[in-house]
This record gives sequence, structure tokens and C-alpha cells, in this order.
Amino acid sequence: MTRVLGVILLFTAATVAQVPVPALPHIYINTAYYSPTGGQTWKTHSSADFKNALNSANPGDTIVLDAGVTYQGNFTLPVKANPQNKWIYIISSALSSLPAPGTRVAPENARLMPKIVTPNAGYTLTVPSGANHYRLVGLEVFTASNYGCQPLADPPVNCWSNGLITLDQQPGRSLIDSITVDRCYLHGSPTMDLRRAMSANGSNIAVVDSYINDVHLPGFDTQAVAEWYSPGPIKISN
Repeated sequence: MTRVLGVILLFTAATVAQVPVPALPHIYINTAYYSPTGGQTWKTHSSADFKNALNSANPGDTIVLDAGVTYQGNFTLPVKANPQNKWIYIISSALSSLPAPGTRVAPENARLMPKIVTPNAGYTLTVPSGANHYRLVGLEVFTASNYGCQPLADPPVNCWSNGLITLDQQPGRSLIDSITVDRCYLHGSPTMDLRRAMSANGSNIAVVDSYINDVHLPGFDTQAVAEWYSPGPIKISN
């Protein structure tokens, strides 16, 4: 009996020793906030201003959106020639009044954020293949879609949209790289369905100190942050 028990104990010890242990990240994405210097500042007061700034800004520039103002549409963060890997910052005009870097925002901070909203099932912000070095800071991004609404159905069917921020990485195209979402508020609503808050397809993608909620769509899988075409690394923190 003692010999059999010894064999069992040895087998158990060997089994426990082979349990995989999660590895620490091999690559660190530095998401520290550095105030841009030297570039042009684009002050945008309307959806048209915002689209113009996105198209005209150069790496190293800052695009400032007015806190509390609604920017409605489907916006694209364009591919820019960027040999020096400079960032374009898209920020709230009230950024200094928002929680400091390293502190998570909450819905009650939305009054200090510009509101970027899709009016349809399309994405609010699209990052195409090859776009790189964009940092979104202190923005509220949500949906006011008019698609799929059936208010008279039993039960009623909400309007819905596919997503808010999409990194639209296409096979065979240059990688999306270095996109940071910092202290942003991404959401649907109890009566507005949303399939995905953000996709993270690309390299060096980070979502930090942000608040994501009300992501739901009956009959579909839904995600706060989803990735299916990325070599990594991806950082989701706080």
C-alpha cells in the first residue's frame, strides 16, 4: 500500500508541475501622455471642421474638439506619410479638467468631452490599413443610429450600429500601427444597440484609462474590444 501511495503522490506532483503559468508581456507599450510640441493646432467647431482637420493635419499636429459639442458623422483617420513616427493627437478642449493621465474616466466626465456620434449603422471612427500614430484623448464616442428601428414591434427592436472605432486592417495591406485610446468614453445606451465598441486590429494598439459600457445586440456576440487580425502587441489597461 505504501509503494502504491508513493507512485500516486509522484504522479500528482509531476502533473502539478506541468500546469502552464501565464507569461508576463514580452513587449511594453509606453502609453505615457506627452504634450505635443512644435506642430500645428487645429481648432474644430463643427463636423465639417473636424473632417477638414483630419484630412489636412500632419504628423505632430493636434486636433482640438470643443467639449460638449456634437460632431455627427462617419469619420476616417487617414493614412499619412510619417517617416519620423510622429503622433497626431485628437483631444478635448477641456482636457486639463479631465482626470489626469493614469486615472480612469467615468460617464460623469462626459460633460467635459466632445461628442463624436454615428447617425447610422456605420462606424463612428475608421482607421484604415496603413494609418499610424493617432492618439484619441478625452472623447465621448457613441451611436445615435437610425438603422433597424422597429419601435412598434412586440417586443420593440432598438436601432443599432456595428461599432464605434474600427481598425479596418485588410490582408496584404500595410499594418495599422500605434493607435492609443486614452481616457475616452465609448458606449451605446439601454435603448441603442451596439455590436462592438472598438476593434484592435493592428500593432501597438492601446486602450487605457477609458470607460466602455452598454455594448449589446440581441442575437449577436458583442465586444468592448475585439481583435482578430493582429500580430500584437495590444495593451488594455485600467
